[in-house]
Amino acid sequence: MKSIDGGRIMMLEIVNVTQAGTTSHGMFGLTPAVNGIVVGLLLVLLAIVILWKLKQFIINSALGLMALFLLQFVGITIPVNLVTIIVSAVLGLIGVGLMVLLTVLGFKF
Repeated sequence: MKSIDGGRIMMLEIVNVTQAGTTSHGMFGLTPAVNGIVVGLLLVLLAIVILWKLKQFIINSALGLMALFLLQFVGITIPVNLVTIIVSAVLGLIGVGLMVLLTVLGFKF
């Protein structure tokens, strides 16, 4: 290869030589079809994890709210108001347990 400009090789020629005969690859050096499968599987896995955590949160919230209302029959009087409902819905059984402990220690809601 002869240089035209006093010893400098044109970059365009080097780029064309190195890219000749290669196929287009996406992320991680895989073909676009494999990339689509990988991304699709990752999205399905993410959806499963989110739904699993949401299910656990809903069950824990329901148990906490049931425990809050059932405590009235046991004799532990925790008033049912907005604060206690939010605490038992968000924290579940742990929240109800904390409110019972605070009630026994003399804290009023």
